[in-house]
Order: sequence, then C-alpha cells, then structure tokens
Amino acid sequence: MISKTEEKKEPPVEEPSVDDDDDELPSKEEIDEIMKELAEEELKKVEPVKPTLSPFYAKYKDLQDSYPQAAILYRLGDFYEILGDFAVKIADELNITLTGRDCGLESRVPMVGFPYHCSDTYNLLFP
Repeated sequence: MISKTEEKKEPPVEEPSVDDDDDELPSKEEIDEIMKELAEEELKKVEPVKPTLSPFYAKYKDLQDSYPQAAILYRLGDFYEILGDFAVKIADELNITLTGRDCGLESRVPMVGFPYHCSDTYNLLFP
C-alpha cells in the first residue's frame, strides 16, 4: 500500500535531441520557390473560362450580318446604340464620343449611342 507521503514518480520525459546539421529548415527563398511551383501547378488544373456573347450582342450581330451595308441602330432602354466597325466610322464622321460595351467577349466592343429623344437630330444625319 502506498502512503500519502509516498507518491508515484513518473520517469522524466526526454526531449528529442536537435541535430542542427540534419534538420535544417528551408530558407525564405526556397519556400517562395516551392509556393510558386505549387501555384503554377494549380493554375494548370484550372480550365480557362470561354467568353460567351451576351444575348443583346448576339441579336445585334445577327441583324448586322443580315444587313452588312447598313449601320444598325438598336434601341436599348433610353438609347440608340451602334456597335462594331460602324460605331468607329460614325464616331469619326459625326464627332460622337466612341466608347465600348462589354458584350461577353475578351475585349469591349466599340459603341456609339445617343438618347432616343434626340433621334430627330440624328435623323438629319441618317436620311
């Protein structure tokens, strides 16, 4: 029987020995290189997103392809808009600000536009 004064002693826990020569940690540069390689591998796994045309631009392109010699004025909300090559030509000829529209492609599509209530002004330009 163990008396209260007599306590069971656990053997001391030995700390693992550290050998500086065998367990050298990687440098910051090595860690950065490893992280860069891992990131590149992950990027290779990701499939690129294929651009898709917006429904508006798909319809506009169909109309423009049906009438290749005409500039298509398409009313969208309170504005008439002209897109593509004709927008660039009209912007130059009429001194209208050329801008662009995101139509789901990799780059913006050239665009000019004017408010619908000003169409009489532009009607003189497009007889």
